[in-house]
Amino acid sequence: MFLHVVVAPLLLLASQQSSLSEDPMLGLTRETILEMGFDWWFDYYCEEVGASEMSMDIATVTYAKCLDSRNATKLKALPRARAKWIEDVESAFREYRLGAVYSEMALAGGGTMYSHAAARGRYDDEILSENLVALSRSKRRKPSEVEQKEIARLTASVRAYLSSLRADAKRKQPKDSWVRADLLEEESAKAKAGFDRLCRLLEVAGPDDALFTLRAADSWVAFGRGEGTR
Repeated sequence: MFLHVVVAPLLLLASQQSSLSEDPMLGLTRETILEMGFDWWFDYYCEEVGASEMSMDIATVTYAKCLDSRNATKLKALPRARAKWIEDVESAFREYRLGAVYSEMALAGGGTMYSHAAARGRYDDEILSENLVALSRSKRRKPSEVEQKEIARLTASVRAYLSSLRADAKRKQPKDSWVRADLLEEESAKAKAGFDRLCRLLEVAGPDDALFTLRAADSWVAFGRGEGTR
């Protein structure tokens, strides 16, 4: 049942993409969409096909795919070690992000809002890569004392959130029978594994890389706590 809740909206996204528009790029090139910027493109797409949760998903994912294509080109121009590090950071971030979203879905017993958040989070993945590529031009330096404290604070914030997921499950069981503790354990483990991997990668990063990445990770803590939207 729960897997149906997770997978069905993703299958629906593919089918609705066809019904909303045969061409999710609306005849525009990748370069044009990126030149428009996310907000303009998002509004333009939703005005053209009609505003709905599904059209918002498609607009966001389409922009993310355009950004992914441009990021891939820029990565090829970087030293291989740096490019591989950025690819690994994005992969770890995605594992953490999706695990966190589906943990919240398990706590709620389902809900399409989480599938929408999972899909739209692809934009966050690509924005992370884009900024890490841009930061590749920055000169490596040691973090200041203020930066060290902020890195520690953000890391602690995410770790506290991940720890709270299982605590929430124990507190809500068995009275709140909609909570799927088994799936919560599985997804929260994925989120923790992703964040652990992310932290290991950031051990060799400069403060600019670390701060941007950890702030992106912490933004999903806000979403999980109901303090942000996607």
